[in-house]
Amino acid sequence: MELDFGPAEPPSQPPKNLPPSEGSMPVSQPFDSAQGKPPPTPPAPPASARSAQEAPVSQTASVPVKPKRNGRKILLIAGVIIILLGLGYLGFTILSEQGAPTDTTSIGTEEVTPTTPLPDATTSVITTTTPTIEATPSTIDTTTATTTATETVQTRDAIRKKDLATIQTYLESYFNEKGLYPISSTIAKLNDSTNSVVTALVPKYTSALPRDQQDPEYFYGYKSPNGKTYTLSARLENTADPEGKQEGALYLYTVSK
Repeated sequence: MELDFGPAEPPSQPPKNLPPSEGSMPVSQPFDSAQGKPPPTPPAPPASARSAQEAPVSQTASVPVKPKRNGRKILLIAGVIIILLGLGYLGFTILSEQGAPTDTTSIGTEEVTPTTPLPDATTSVITTTTPTIEATPSTIDTTTATTTATETVQTRDAIRKKDLATIQTYLESYFNEKGLYPISSTIAKLNDSTNSVVTALVPKYTSALPRDQQDPEYFYGYKSPNGKTYTLSARLENTADPEGKQEGALYLYTVSK
């Protein structure tokens, strides 16, 4: 059994020698063997089309670069440096003027002040004034020596008072053992090692009794007529000491028991 689909349609042929559209690339034509020659070459596209075809699709737009303006910064830095240098020079000048040496020269206690030569108005001759030397009286050394001597006198008198207090401790030790103090009806000089009072205390209660620094002119005295009481005395150099009193030609400091 055969099916009938109607008359067969001839195959479609492409159109021949159509002009190419603007902007399209030429299409190669098949070779015509019947005529024995190649098909004609299509005309070239216009220059505007070629330039459009050859031009890149997109181009990066160039951004203009602004020039760097460093001139103002340089001028500002230079101005600051100049100001700092000026201030430093001004400070150095002020310090130099303050630290400048004076014309007055001190020599010991004498001050020498040189004077500036003054012109003589009548003779028009420059004369020089002799430098004036102001000498200070040498009272400083005298005052110092007097002060030192006074302190030395007071120091020696203080030692004398302390020595009498020390001798009192030996007398009390003697009294605690014997029941009375060493007897001496007259003032015994304790700088005499052969005195009975000295031998009573030395060497049992002490190896030696204190002596005045200016012995034998100054000495320590002891007196006890009955052994129940006693009086120790020391000659003072400072006659203004309120703890001393005048005894004839001597100014004495005494302690009693």
